[in-house]
Amino acid sequence: MKTTLQIIFIVSFFFLFQNSRAQIITNGDFEQWVPGAMGLDPVGWFTNNGSALHPVIAQGSPHSGLYAVDFLTDSTGPGQYVGGSLNFSYLGNLRPIALSGFWKGQIQTFGDELAVSMYVFDNTFNTIGVGSDYIFTTMSAWTAFNIPVNYSAPGDAYQTLIAISLFSTVPGNVASMDDVTLTYTTGTNDLIDAHFPSAVVRPAACGDQRLYIDLLSKSSIDIQVFNEFGQVLFSKQLQDVSGHNELIIPSAGFNSGIYYCAVQGEGFRRSAKFFR
Repeated sequence: MKTTLQIIFIVSFFFLFQNSRAQIITNGDFEQWVPGAMGLDPVGWFTNNGSALHPVIAQGSPHSGLYAVDFLTDSTGPGQYVGGSLNFSYLGNLRPIALSGFWKGQIQTFGDELAVSMYVFDNTFNTIGVGSDYIFTTMSAWTAFNIPVNYSAPGDAYQTLIAISLFSTVPGNVASMDDVTLTYTTGTNDLIDAHFPSAVVRPAACGDQRLYIDLLSKSSIDIQVFNEFGQVLFSKQLQDVSGHNELIIPSAGFNSGIYYCAVQGEGFRRSAKFFR
């Protein structure tokens, strides 16, 4: 029954968010929150707050940073309960490999659980990849998890859905999650571990470097590459970009040494180091 309810919710969510264009998991550290239908919602995630008398998704004590996300249980009527749910969808042809992060929970009744499911669809909306895992008992300390995506067919991804749900039949069930990261492959088969906002540098062809920038919201970006003496060897500005972006750093002509790439936007700054 729980699986059926989750599939119904995921299918509804799939059609509701078909046009979402974010390429990487949004706000996986749960540091950004905004007012929602009831209480606060984590930016970029679809919640089921408003389905019970009180919020079932809320800010929690973190694994790192300021906040985690708490999945709570609340009543929907006499003897009926609902747990918090988070969902995220993105369009893009990068095939996710695994979802990882940290979780904990107090699950008091056999059959209740915090369940995580991932579904990857091709451009004909056939399911080509699936990953899932769950907590079904008490786990008091933050514990690392890694959920691989198992593929049943070749080809590019088109849309990926991530659904995280606390299934509760009794009051008192609670779970928490933080620092969620999606691992994916690039067109050159490099592995990237990222959540918004991030900047990662990987080798490209012929001695150049490729910069991967993933942004939660639209921003203008300043990019500078320095050598170890602080000299600027490359700079570029990107105007009003969001989601997933890739840029070649023409480093083939650089001398051997250590180089630093600084990426600065509205409200964030990231840096990466590479060798030539």
